[in-house]
Amino acid sequence: MTLRQPEAAITTITGVVDSFGAGGGKASGFVELWTLRFALDMWRSESGELCRSPLKIERQVTDAELRDYMQRIRPRTMVCARVTHQGTGAALLDALLSDVVVDAEFDARIHELNSPVYRDHPELGRLTLEPRVLRWFTGQAAWCGSQIGITVGAVDADGFDSAARVVVEVLASQVSWTERLNRALLDALLPLKNGSWRGDDPHLEAEGFLRRATLCSVAADSDGTLRFGFDADDMFTDHAIQVSFDPATGKLDAGIV
Repeated sequence: MTLRQPEAAITTITGVVDSFGAGGGKASGFVELWTLRFALDMWRSESGELCRSPLKIERQVTDAELRDYMQRIRPRTMVCARVTHQGTGAALLDALLSDVVVDAEFDARIHELNSPVYRDHPELGRLTLEPRVLRWFTGQAAWCGSQIGITVGAVDADGFDSAARVVVEVLASQVSWTERLNRALLDALLPLKNGSWRGDDPHLEAEGFLRRATLCSVAADSDGTLRFGFDADDMFTDHAIQVSFDPATGKLDAGIV
């Protein structure tokens, strides 16, 4: 059921924050303001009607306000807020209220979101889907003598099977993938490290760079897209390294994230 609210109507609602919690981005045209963003997985209108369609909520805030809201709006928790509805599925936050929310259906939904979901794969072992909203199954696998995290992206059973096959193929060819990844890292990031990111560090040779860039995860989508995550050992301050593979072009793209 989707509730349709009058345009620009200020109303008090309660709801369950989704698994992403609150975040923010710079508001367009406002140098000093951020846009707070979060979504309710399910919510009740002021009249008590229950809506199971997500409600995306925004508000322009200062940097200090953003940090405060992100502390108060936690993933998979109940909130009470005064909002201005902007049509179906969207609202502007007027105020976050401190009212205690008591709702059995909300409690059940939070329990469901917090409960891990498992899926066993004949070659990848037990994979865990948590939180459920992300549609990512995670597990562990051996890679060149070490353990790394693996992620299988799936929105349905067919997608899971396709993405899992991609991960299995990558793991079976990890030596050749390691060679390709090393070339991508050295081509894109070694010059960057020895240039604008050098700071007071000594000049790095290829061997030293690769020794510090440690593969920690492989993620696959059903279309064959891959993301390889690396620990950068503080070479780029608090940034990590990600190498993406585009199956349409067969190319690897290395960058810091």
